[in-house]
Amino acid sequence: MNLYKTAAKFMSLTMLFGMVSCTTMPDTTIHNDTTGGVFVHDGKNKKEYAKQSRYDLRPYADIIVEKALKRLKETPDKPLILMLGEDHYVLSHPVIQMLVLKKLKDHGVDIAFGKEFEHNNLAKNFYRKVKGVQEKESLSAFIAENDLNGSLSLKSYIAFGNFVSNAYSHKTLLNFILKEKIPNRFNDTATIGTQLNNDDPQTKRAIKDLYPENIEDDLNVREAQAIHIRNHMMVQNAIAHTKKTRPRVYVQHCGAAHLIGSKKDQFLYQHSLTTLFKDMGYSVLVVPLLRRTLDGKNLVPPDYNLEDKEIIWLMNPPEIHNDPDIEYNAHYGQRFFIRKMMEASGLNPALVSLDDAIVQYKEEMMALFEKWKKEAGKFSANDAAPLPALAYAINHA
Repeated sequence: MNLYKTAAKFMSLTMLFGMVSCTTMPDTTIHNDTTGGVFVHDGKNKKEYAKQSRYDLRPYADIIVEKALKRLKETPDKPLILMLGEDHYVLSHPVIQMLVLKKLKDHGVDIAFGKEFEHNNLAKNFYRKVKGVQEKESLSAFIAENDLNGSLSLKSYIAFGNFVSNAYSHKTLLNFILKEKIPNRFNDTATIGTQLNNDDPQTKRAIKDLYPENIEDDLNVREAQAIHIRNHMMVQNAIAHTKKTRPRVYVQHCGAAHLIGSKKDQFLYQHSLTTLFKDMGYSVLVVPLLRRTLDGKNLVPPDYNLEDKEIIWLMNPPEIHNDPDIEYNAHYGQRFFIRKMMEASGLNPALVSLDDAIVQYKEEMMALFEKWKKEAGKFSANDAAPLPALAYAINHA
């Protein structure tokens, strides 16, 4: 049975709380009520938080932004790291991310965005789509480094990418980031299928930093060691990105298990994004966006240690409508629900109409790839300085 259609029979549950320890769960929760209101419960009393339509996600984004602005006052010297950890299969989560980005911009906050995608995705698409180009590590790194604001990675992914879960929802998010001109970087390790690509220089360095004895091993991206390596690399790339873009808030996108670890999956808190960012001296606001009923015993790893002010839990924002005539997993179904959420949440629903954008970006990227092809043959791994013509082609797309 389609999980989304099953879930559609129930009203969504949203939870907002801070962990008080690794074994106890707090009383305060937030529920989405059948009357269209969001109500705060403290275990005894019920207090209305906000009125909303079924698809209006603004109250959830307001919770995040309100707390982010408070945390920002406590971090005058470095960017606040706002980590939005999603369930990759829930359509509402990218919409909430769009709302958070928009609301932060509306408050005049400079932001940059890091995405849990392969750091070399742009170069991989170049090699896939253009025949006759020899793949070179130095060329791949050079292409990535010269995609200065991440716009080429965004266009390339929207045109050619295929995120296994919720491709349409994530491409809508990327198109929003592109249109809003938010500096973007793909921060994750390189992969081959479901394995870390230990031939990729940056990924190999990350493995060597943490597990030099496993440098030649085939590590599945979901193994505990691989998650640690990926988190390490995302933190390193995010920090490098903040130094280039100098935002006040750096928003890091990722799956929720990257944030604090997972007891169920044996991902330790000490290896999580939260710990690694804090070890580098950054203040954090951690926001797991989830869909399943929260079981702290399964989710929270035994070494968890985070202050209440540093975390918000949001459980199952509403994202679906129990319309039996809509196939939820089809692109049409995804567009239908994303459009309803964006319209109700005050976002531009035209961003959901990706067909023309995909055609446009394919044409633009293929034309650019052909320019790169003409120059790439001149690029040598032994070159001490970047090739000016290639740099110009990349930066004047």
